[in-house]
Amino acid sequence: MPPLSVAHFVKDLDRHSGGPSVSVPALCRELCGIGETDVHLFTRPSSSPVAELESDRFHLHHLDGSRVSVEHALDEAWKGVPPESRVLHLHGLWDPMNYWASRYGRRNHIPVVWSIRGMLEPWALNHKRLKKRIGWHLYQWRSLRHAALLHATSPAEEESLRREGLSAVTSVVIPNGVAPPEPNLPSPDSNERSRTLLFLGRFHPVKGIPALLEAWAAGAPEGWTLQLTGPDDSGHRMEIERQVRSLEISSTVLITSAVAEEEKWKLLSSVGCLILPSFSENFGLVVAEALAMGTPVAASTGTPWEILETIGAGWWLQPEKTALRKFLRELGELDANARRDMGMKGRQYVLAHHHWSAVAEAFHRCYQDVELP
Repeated sequence: MPPLSVAHFVKDLDRHSGGPSVSVPALCRELCGIGETDVHLFTRPSSSPVAELESDRFHLHHLDGSRVSVEHALDEAWKGVPPESRVLHLHGLWDPMNYWASRYGRRNHIPVVWSIRGMLEPWALNHKRLKKRIGWHLYQWRSLRHAALLHATSPAEEESLRREGLSAVTSVVIPNGVAPPEPNLPSPDSNERSRTLLFLGRFHPVKGIPALLEAWAAGAPEGWTLQLTGPDDSGHRMEIERQVRSLEISSTVLITSAVAEEEKWKLLSSVGCLILPSFSENFGLVVAEALAMGTPVAASTGTPWEILETIGAGWWLQPEKTALRKFLRELGELDANARRDMGMKGRQYVLAHHHWSAVAEAFHRCYQDVELP
């Protein structure tokens, strides 16, 4: 089989968007190192893009998302590329750019791999529900039905495909990956960590921060600080700041803006625990990143991280006040050695199961085997 040429489509590469804007470039980076795979990444221009990749097999294309721009860009990218080498990989739903790319694939007999990226989870579907239901019936369901392969990052997300009537389409579960920590960062097994409980992500209603703040006000562990760090999304940070003042917990709650990539890893390596109390996450990449740094994690049942309790690396809990209060009490009772041991169990698990090289190999095998529906 000739070398593959894979075209990825993602809405944007803005570092503040999180999710696919981080994981898709990471996947592309690893794919460039497998065989002679040629990788194209199509996206809209971003005001604060993630670091661009450096490889003669990687090609970045900025589009306006229109049908004409999508079709022209693909025609140019694949000039001289044998039809049997071409694969389209689309990330996320509802974006017209992905719709035009999927239509291009159908009309030119190119297999389409479609990553759902959490956008069929109940909470996500209920957010702007009417608009999404109209889009679902007008174009999205039909486009997904014609995909060669649907990708989910967890069994729970794969179940959402069946729930939405897509069980007839071949699907695969491949988790997101995580890049190993940089060698110049603090040692993951260090006891020298602050008693800080960190939330790292977008300020968005889906993240469940209000319930966390209520639990914190009712029973913050003695000597601990709660740090909320990330980009604002639609003004939700202002709502959180008002709640902090109303609950009179400003002395133990620190709210900071998004951090750059290097600072993110330093932060994850220095805190006592990470928390992700989201109502819905298809994966929760920050969980894997924290575990890679030897940091224990508390993740909600809205995430696919039940394994945290199985391997003894953290907590898997309901995103509501009572469960969060119980977690805070247990966190306060642990000493530094116990937290370090939990973190190291998580680190060993993540580096064994979620390294980007293994994830990219799994996708590469899918690209080689995928067939037109």
